Amino acid sequence: MWSVIKIDRKKINFFKDEIKKKLGEDCEFYIPKLHIEGIKNNKKVNKQIYLLGDYIFCFNNNFKNEKILQHLKNTKGLKYFLNGFISAQEEILQFIKKCKSLENKEGFIKQNIFSIYENKNYKFLSGPLAGTLLKVLEFNKNKISVLVENVKVQINRKNYLFEPV
Repeated sequence: MWSVIKIDRKKINFFKDEIKKKLGEDCEFYIPKLHIEGIKNNKKVNKQIYLLGDYIFCFNNNFKNEKILQHLKNTKGLKYFLNGFISAQEEILQFIKKCKSLENKEGFIKQNIFSIYENKNYKFLSGPLAGTLLKVLEFNKNKISVLVENVKVQINRKNYLFEPV
C-alpha cells in the first residue's frame, strides 16, 4: 500500500533509514524529481528539484494497520502522513506510473513535460472540462487561448491540467 508522507527534506536519508529499521527492508520510496540546467551569473547551474516539494511516496504492506501508523508518527524527519491515502490507492498508483513513464535514464522527469506548443491538441485532466479535447491557439505567461469544440476560450494557465493527445 502506498502512503503519501510529508517529510523534512533536510532529514530525508535519516527518515528513510528509520522507516526501514521500523518496517523492514521491504519499503519502496518514490520521489519524483526534475533536473534543471541553466546559467546564473555566467556559471552553469544544475539543480535537482523535488516535484512534490516535501511530499514523498512510500510503499509497504503494513500501512494498512492503524497501530503501525501510530508507531511511525514519532519518526525523525516525518511531519505527517497525508490523510486519505488508503482510499486513494488507485490514483496514487496512476500518478506514480505516469511520473515513471516520463523519467529519463537518470530517473529525472524530463523538463519538456511542462512545455505547451501552439497548434497542438491536448486533453483537459481537471476542471469542468475534464476529458474534453482542446487545441492551443496562443499563450502568454498567465493566459492560454484555446479552441474547445469550435469555441475560442481564454483560460488561466495555472487553473487547469492537461496532457498532449
